[in-house]
Amino acid sequence: MQFAEEDSLLPVAPDWRPKNTWCVLMVDDDAEVHTVTRLALRGYEFQGRSLEFISAFSGKEGQQIFEDRKDIALALVDVVMERDLAGLELVDYVRQTLDNHHSRLVLRTGQPGLASRKSSFDAHEIDDFREKTDLTIQKLRALLDNQLGAYRGPGLLQ
Repeated sequence: MQFAEEDSLLPVAPDWRPKNTWCVLMVDDDAEVHTVTRLALRGYEFQGRSLEFISAFSGKEGQQIFEDRKDIALALVDVVMERDLAGLELVDYVRQTLDNHHSRLVLRTGQPGLASRKSSFDAHEIDDFREKTDLTIQKLRALLDNQLGAYRGPGLLQ
């Protein structure tokens, strides 16, 4: 008796994600920000779904992940990475080049003078703007409640 190889039985799809998760992309060149965010959101659930985290450490990596994944509910994007405005360039790429208007894009900056809140909202299609020092655990969780509640991605009821 011969059996098919196990791998050949698994469906392969580039957008696959485990059921009952929200895909959250963190784009920041500081690895500690990724670690602290994961710790702060450990055990977080929204509407019965937990979080699936993806990390990118540059705007360019973030672009590639957005090209590969269509299920990103929320991206937390640093403004200053490999270039002073790399995060804003990523936002423009997602909205204009990829024509993705369903993923929620939140700028998180440690250097608010480079990209002000008002100019960021006026010039770019972002969903929120936060200073990293202002995001306590409670405020980060409230931010996710707001943004995931507003997300209307592919396959979700509109």
